[in-house]
Amino acid sequence: TPLTQIHDSFDTTMTTTNTTSPKSASPKPSRPATNRDDSDYNAIPDYSPPLDTLPKGNTKILKAEWKGQALSLADDPDRDLLHEAEVNLAGTLRLNCATYLTSKRRIFQARIEALKIGKEFRKTDAQQACKIDVNKASKLWQSYDRVGWFNPEYFRQYL
Repeated sequence: TPLTQIHDSFDTTMTTTNTTSPKSASPKPSRPATNRDDSDYNAIPDYSPPLDTLPKGNTKILKAEWKGQALSLADDPDRDLLHEAEVNLAGTLRLNCATYLTSKRRIFQARIEALKIGKEFRKTDAQQACKIDVNKASKLWQSYDRVGWFNPEYFRQYL
């Protein structure tokens, strides 16, 4: 077996009769950083049903169960774009207002695409449309479904 040089540090070189392949002196290339922040809601058209379809003063109508402490959105700069019930839902799911709005717009955009091809809009479709945790997307779908926001009447103007 020919002699193989193994670099076990940058300072020393050893000579050995190792029959396995030599150690690589260069480390693995690092993975590119992923950006999980999906909060550019202005880049997505807003096909959401009007906020006035939610009753005033009822902050529990979009209620969802979620583990952990709710996120405080009292100082969120986008809070004024949400109904109070949506603020509670977003906080419960630990989504800031911008991420919530982006996910909401993605869900209703997917709803319109499903209507265009005559397909039923399921929880899985909402999960695939969003770039958030599938369990959070599922809770959004359930909340929107409960208040009737997937009713095709809200989307006829876009078809």
